[in-house]
Amino acid sequence: MTKRITTITALAATSILAASAQAGVAAPGKSSKSVKEVVTESCISGNAGFDVVSAYYFHGINLQDSGFIIQPYANLSFKVYEGSGFLNSLSLDIGIWNSFHDNRGVGSSTSNWFEFDFTAGITATLAEKWTLGVKYIKYESPGDYFANADGLGVTLGYNDSDLLGAFALNPYVYVEFELEGKSGNGIDEGIYYEVGIAPGHSWGDLSVSVPIKVGFGSGEYYAGDEGYGFFSAGLAASYKLGFIPECLGDWSLSASATYYHLGDGVIAANDGEENAVVFTGGLKVAF
Repeated sequence: MTKRITTITALAATSILAASAQAGVAAPGKSSKSVKEVVTESCISGNAGFDVVSAYYFHGINLQDSGFIIQPYANLSFKVYEGSGFLNSLSLDIGIWNSFHDNRGVGSSTSNWFEFDFTAGITATLAEKWTLGVKYIKYESPGDYFANADGLGVTLGYNDSDLLGAFALNPYVYVEFELEGKSGNGIDEGIYYEVGIAPGHSWGDLSVSVPIKVGFGSGEYYAGDEGYGFFSAGLAASYKLGFIPECLGDWSLSASATYYHLGDGVIAANDGEENAVVFTGGLKVAF
């Protein structure tokens, strides 16, 4: 009788332990284990899209202001470091940019492919406020509209949102050195300088900014060794397409209007006119 009771007791204990395990209750003598979902941020980000423009101005130089112009692009950024202290993050960046125009009569099988640019560089975030970027730029014209050129660009930006809040200016300075060949319209290989701000604000899915920039040149970057290249001010808006699932990236539509005041070094390329307005519309997906 005792043996039978012992057997029944053992079976009952076994059943209780099994039921406890199935119900997620820890068995005596075992530590409880909880399942945690680990979310990791991707080290690769980027964007791709296109802009349709009414005219193509490069650093204030009018390269085309008639016909249909579409400018597709794609960029990738690989985060290689993230930490605290003076150096907050470091990334490797590559990108391509194109400009396709109506056929301008050049005897080439790629006559609509006006320009192809390739960039490769590195971007660092410093002291949580500053952004320093250095990139190599290759300018090419598959349609043989201009000779190839190589440049080195350096950008320094400052995040002033903590100081000015909604009125942040996001100022930056950009310097581009012509290494081989000409991207400007001067004679010798020179240097291009740009200073700009882009204050803006967002209302839900709608973002509006006012980009303002001034371009200068030295060392014969602009024709006649002119120092002042252009001043531009615009109104830009983008709208996020919230109906597209997030797993497909952040899609947005954009539109802008930009006014240019041109200096003496670039007026000749604009039929002698000092003023110009460029309209742009585009689609972008970021991930």
